[in-house]
Amino acid sequence: MIYAPIRIDDEFVDLIASALATRVADRLGEVERGEDRYFDADAAGRYLGIPRKRIHDLTSADALVPDGYDGRKPLYRRSSLDAYVKGAK
Repeated sequence: MIYAPIRIDDEFVDLIASALATRVADRLGEVERGEDRYFDADAAGRYLGIPRKRIHDLTSADALVPDGYDGRKPLYRRSSLDAYVKGAK
């Protein structure tokens, strides 16, 4: 079977870029609107751009206090993570 190369013109690329830009803006808007959801240690680490182990270390040192628990799993609210970063020296 022989495959012919696909030609994509600039108009097609612009349509895709526009559609993706709209989706990204919508998702960013959800975060900017202040959706204060809970994060487990993995998600909290990704949100702050640090390893999960650092989240555990901060929690053990009482520098970062969980907002709740799911069983034994600590959960952190977005607002608490933001407050930690703003207050960190």
